[in-house]
Amino acid sequence: MMRVIHFFNIKEDADKEQVLHFFTTVMKDHTMTRGCVERRTLKLLDAHEGGEAVSAPQYINESWWPDVETSMAAFSQDQSNPEFSEAAKKTFEQIEMVRTVRYEEF
Repeated sequence: MMRVIHFFNIKEDADKEQVLHFFTTVMKDHTMTRGCVERRTLKLLDAHEGGEAVSAPQYINESWWPDVETSMAAFSQDQSNPEFSEAAKKTFEQIEMVRTVRYEEF
């Protein structure tokens, strides 16, 4: 199993409801039909480092995949779905991606 976690902020002038709808519905539907095992979007409350509060991104979008290849293939198929591609483009213009982490279970 492989997990992908995207940490992101929604830009101030963005349509927050549209961004969250994309991740919780459009992206979820797209990936779940292409091999994703589970996907969810979470709002971060706070973060600490060494016991001290630190600045943190606003949201996490995480997904579980059977393997790296399935994850990569799900997005190489975007070109065959212009509606998804356009929605993704509009959404990614409204967020600031802070960090992406991928890891595998062993």
